[in-house]
Amino acid sequence: MKTFMKLYMALVMVLAAGAIYAKVFEVENAYIKIGVDDNTGRYILETIQGDPENVYDDNQQLLYKKIPPTSMTTVYIDDEPYIFGSSSGYFRKRAEVVGNKIVTEWSIKGVVIIQEVEIVKGPSTGLMDSMRVLYRIKNENAGNVKVGLRIMFDTFLGDKDGAAFSLPDLGDISHEAQFYRDSIPAYWYSFDSFVNPLIKTQGILKGFGVTTPDKIVFASWDRLYDNLWDFVVDSNKEFKRVGTGHYDSAIALYYEPVVMGPNEMMYISSIYGLYGATMFSSQDLALTISIPAEPKNPPIPVSVDIKNMSETSLDKVTLKITFPKGFSLAEGEKDLVEFVKVGAGESKKGLWNLTCSSIGGNFNITVKATGEVNNNSQEVIAQKSFKMNYVENLVVADKDVQKDLENKIEQKIVAATNTNKTVAVGGTNKIVNNVVIPDKPKVQKDYVLSQEELDLISEIEELDKLLENINKKYEVMIEIYKNAYLTNMALVNIDNDILQYANRLLDEEIKLSNQKAALAGEK
Repeated sequence: MKTFMKLYMALVMVLAAGAIYAKVFEVENAYIKIGVDDNTGRYILETIQGDPENVYDDNQQLLYKKIPPTSMTTVYIDDEPYIFGSSSGYFRKRAEVVGNKIVTEWSIKGVVIIQEVEIVKGPSTGLMDSMRVLYRIKNENAGNVKVGLRIMFDTFLGDKDGAAFSLPDLGDISHEAQFYRDSIPAYWYSFDSFVNPLIKTQGILKGFGVTTPDKIVFASWDRLYDNLWDFVVDSNKEFKRVGTGHYDSAIALYYEPVVMGPNEMMYISSIYGLYGATMFSSQDLALTISIPAEPKNPPIPVSVDIKNMSETSLDKVTLKITFPKGFSLAEGEKDLVEFVKVGAGESKKGLWNLTCSSIGGNFNITVKATGEVNNNSQEVIAQKSFKMNYVENLVVADKDVQKDLENKIEQKIVAATNTNKTVAVGGTNKIVNNVVIPDKPKVQKDYVLSQEELDLISEIEELDKLLENINKKYEVMIEIYKNAYLTNMALVNIDNDILQYANRLLDEEIKLSNQKAALAGEK
């Protein structure tokens, strides 16, 4: 008994010493707080104010807060998995706060992994309420090394360890599932409840500077922990810990191994944070709509969830989207989506992708949901705004390319007006000899334009299009300026550039028009 008590006290002292030694470095703002455990390099995420419009997500966990943290990253080197920050390797630099990020540097088998976790702007909210995890991986070996990475987020929303998952256009996920490359959507969602979600988070899988994984797996945390890399999905398994009824869900993002040469570097990043979906409801319908707050370029995803809140099945539910002028739906998509027989408490998802040319300003999207049963209908309308300043690459900025275009135009003029010519072109320099301007031809009623003349007309038309595009770009820049995206000096510079292009193109157009008229015998 005494021996047992000694062992027990020794264990308590060891654990207490570990707890005292454990230090968590933190960065925070008004919305969220990120922490990194100094012992392991693993991170936690929780809200402070959270979503300003949602009082229910204040001071809540978004990743499990236990020390050491249970969200972890696997480094896969030459077919062997290692947990980042474990005793298998060593810390070259322990957690350090640098601005609004926490940097940790760990090394194993000649491979250096620098982890940076920082607060970034949430794509769906436009607020600094998300966490980006970035890994800079460098091979410091003299030979090649095969390296892969797996990022596992142990979601814990409020007091819900078994957070629910959902994917746009694919629906809710309650059992183990995996998705590969082309089937991976742009986002994944997690909620504290499917029925009445109060805490909503979002992970980014495509765009916004993240690295799209090769595979994603949804499973229970202990199953992913016991299988650090190789994992066989069982679609019959719920997110319960093995041998218990306790739900404990997690998601793993896999980045398949690639061969890295000596001193080569690789960058992998992901974003996870609050989800800015807005819910609208009528008596029996609840409609949630989500759009990136400030999309950088098309396509712009518009994701909606419609739920039948009644105790009666609906015969039909329709979703209709209305979008502003200047936008259009992606090819093959229709503005009206219809679902037949939506059961009581059942949810359906809709997803549209909007495309556009150069455009700038603040815009609104409206989605109307209509539910029908026994020839009676009920509707709910949701509206969401977003800001977009997108400019296509309309003007050739490369001087060599621009000069080459001018050379081609001039060559066509020479070819159209010379009957005894020698043209040699090398790079951007050219030599033109023996240019002879023909006598003015006699105009005939049945005069037919030559191929050279048709080419000149084509060049003029191309210049017209380019000038039109420049004017279009100018208008977009003006709209962007109105939205405070440019300074006064920037606008002056754009104005000068546009004026210069316009004058040069106008001169070229007049020049080509005169040549065309000369060829046609009009002058």
